[in-house]
Amino acid sequence: MRQTSFVFICFLLGAVSTGFCADTYRDHLERGDLYYATFNNEKALEEYQRAHALAPEEFETLLRLTRIYNDLGRLALRRSEDSEPMYRKAIVYAEKLHEHYPQKAESYFMLALCHGSLVPFKTLREKLEIGRDVEENARKAIDIDPGFSMAYVVLGIFYRGISRLGWIEKVVANTIFGKNLTGTLEDSEKMLLKAIDLEPDNSFAHFELAWTYRAMEQPEKSMARLQKVVSLPPRNMREKLQQQQAQRRLEGSAGGK
Repeated sequence: MRQTSFVFICFLLGAVSTGFCADTYRDHLERGDLYYATFNNEKALEEYQRAHALAPEEFETLLRLTRIYNDLGRLALRRSEDSEPMYRKAIVYAEKLHEHYPQKAESYFMLALCHGSLVPFKTLREKLEIGRDVEENARKAIDIDPGFSMAYVVLGIFYRGISRLGWIEKVVANTIFGKNLTGTLEDSEKMLLKAIDLEPDNSFAHFELAWTYRAMEQPEKSMARLQKVVSLPPRNMREKLQQQQAQRRLEGSAGGK
């Protein structure tokens, strides 16, 4: 009897150590977030993938996988051939996010961001079609949550891109959609300032506004925004890359004086 009890106790202890105390998907997300905040995207991805294996339809898991793959695509852009495959993986999770959570602003924002990220790899017609979807999804995110600052950033980038279309591209857009895609540098500035009003320390918004001001031929305003980017502590590897780009731009400007 005593031997049976001892075996049963050992079984319980083993169950506690291997099953009852096993990591939850939230544990993996928390570890992934720590890696993400310390610029270790590879380790962050591993933890997010473990979370996904445990909770494949969980909102926070799908959101993080979309974000990390999009970040990895941007970090690889013009550096390796991994960029487009990473962006495409991000789209897979963005579409799952939208499928399961169509009422969430983040779902539409991620669709806008991820599809927009593929623009460098597309033909003119495909770029114009993507542009239409990017604007529509960013607007849907804002309709759901007017305080969602990053949706305004996407629109700011979109309008800056539209402002650069030549007359041939505009004719093509008119042929495809029956009307021209509209957007000016002033529209871009307005959207990015709105994002900053909602989130003053949004490094992405300041960075993109610097490029809009550059396109508007307002170098002093552009430099001021880059200075702001440099002053903000980066929260992830993508922001760190932007900070480095801003610093090089500032140093180049100072060297040219």
